[in-house]
Amino acid sequence: MAFWAGTTVGSRGQVGRQSVTERIGEYLRRVLIAALALLSLELALGPIATPRAAQAQAPLSPGASTSFAFGDRSPGIPNVWVYVPKTAKTGESLQPLIAMHGMGGKGQPFAAPLVEFADRHKWLLIAPDFAYRDWRDPQQVRTDEMRLTPGLITLTEALPDKIGWEIQDRLLLFGFSRGAQLATRFSLFYPEHVLAVAAVSAGTYTVPRETWTTGGQEAILPLPFGVGDLSRTIGRSFDLNTVKTLHFWVAVGGNDNATAELPKDWDPYLGSGRINRAETFVRYLKEAGVDASLHVFNGIGHAFDLQMLTQATEFLRGHQLTEATQLAVKRAGNVRLQPLANIAWLPAEPPPAAALPRAKACGW
Repeated sequence: MAFWAGTTVGSRGQVGRQSVTERIGEYLRRVLIAALALLSLELALGPIATPRAAQAQAPLSPGASTSFAFGDRSPGIPNVWVYVPKTAKTGESLQPLIAMHGMGGKGQPFAAPLVEFADRHKWLLIAPDFAYRDWRDPQQVRTDEMRLTPGLITLTEALPDKIGWEIQDRLLLFGFSRGAQLATRFSLFYPEHVLAVAAVSAGTYTVPRETWTTGGQEAILPLPFGVGDLSRTIGRSFDLNTVKTLHFWVAVGGNDNATAELPKDWDPYLGSGRINRAETFVRYLKEAGVDASLHVFNGIGHAFDLQMLTQATEFLRGHQLTEATQLAVKRAGNVRLQPLANIAWLPAEPPPAAALPRAKACGW
């Protein structure tokens, strides 16, 4: 009866001891040879890689920042700057705030005025560099948004491994000018990833409508004017029910109403001038059942100042706290709370001593 290849059982049921000993010795010799070979390979090439899940990333220290290239993962986002708030505590899951600059801008300098607010509200501040193209050309805007919006999803998924901190699932967004356009479009395309949006001085908007009627004829309203062809351009359908869970704070300077510089292609859907277009966009959101508000700041042109920034961050913080409260109640098995409104969420301490200088026009 075969027991091991080449080993037999004797008449008294005893295994041939010499045969077993020889094979055990041969087996151990082969194991030793393989181990020596692996050791030689590691000495020659360096440590053998282990799976990503087994590698522990040292968390970025509170109050520290880092920059990293991201163009290989998203060609429209060549670099990213990230700041961890001083108030962050080890093991916490941080609330991300993405700062979106305008034409000709860069992430880090644009986000610099937000650092103090990030410390105060314990926000992970994320400031990508965006490689925008011609914002006046609808086709180029369409192409940009088709690559930039999914690129932001890729970025947020990669961040925990980059910085060593867990982050909340839903984002706060602050965008200025072209960045405000991107922030509002991202929110319409991927609403499940967004909590609240502060959009300042956008020159164009994508309206939350899939069709448009002209001369009695209804037709698909495509990107970048509407959301009628999202399934073809973004790979997902417009989800109005989820968009209704979002909150939009739309602002524009009272002197930021020149019309000659704005592309005319959006006139049939939004009208002319930044104030008019902001009013129209907010009206469309409200008609669709979305929480939205318009804020016109007198005496300000195409820029933002400390007053704008303070109100925008109050808005974002308010909805972050409302969301946290609702999640706590939901986990406790209670009913969902109604959204809280008209509450100043900033602590009692005074705002930053040095007033933020108004930003120079850096794109539309």
